[in-house]
Amino acid sequence: KMAEEVYGLATPQQLNEIDPIEQASYPPDEPASREKLHFRITEANDYFLVASIGGKVAGYVCSTMAEGDALTHESMEKHVPGG
Repeated sequence: KMAEEVYGLATPQQLNEIDPIEQASYPPDEPASREKLHFRITEANDYFLVASIGGKVAGYVCSTMAEGDALTHESMEKHVPGG
C-alpha cells in the first residue's frame, strides 16, 4: 500500500523539514533563510502549501503578496496582505 499524500498549509512545526529542501533547491546565495521561511509560514500562511507523503514533507510552494506589477528582491522580502 502506498503512503497517503496530504496537502495543506504549512505549520511552524514543519520548518525543520522545509528548510533543508529550500537550501538544496537553489544556488547557495538564493535560498530563503530559515527566518524568512518562518516569516512566510506565520505571516503569509495562506500562500504556503505543503505536500506530505506518509507524514513527511515531500515538497512545498510558498509565496507572498506584494504591491505593484514587478517582482523584485525587495518585494519578496515582505508580505503585503491584499497586495
